Amino acid sequence: MARNPILFDAFHRLGITEKIGSGINRMRQAMAARNIEVEFDTGYFFIVTLARPESTRKEVTDQVKKTAESLGNKGEERQRTH
Repeated sequence: MARNPILFDAFHRLGITEKIGSGINRMRQAMAARNIEVEFDTGYFFIVTLARPESTRKEVTDQVKKTAESLGNKGEERQRTH
């Protein structure tokens, strides 16, 4: 079932649709093969949540902290020069 029939019709006429109605199942299979949790909320909006492995979460958190510290230092340098 198309969530947006107008958009689906346009894509179908352009010939850019494939395996109609199989996207969520293909996504579940692809993520399961990589041991990544995926959650779909198909209420009024369509929301997909992908869970990061714990090791990746720590790496991202560390990188965000480094970037924030770097930007904070640049902000301090700018204030001193003006």
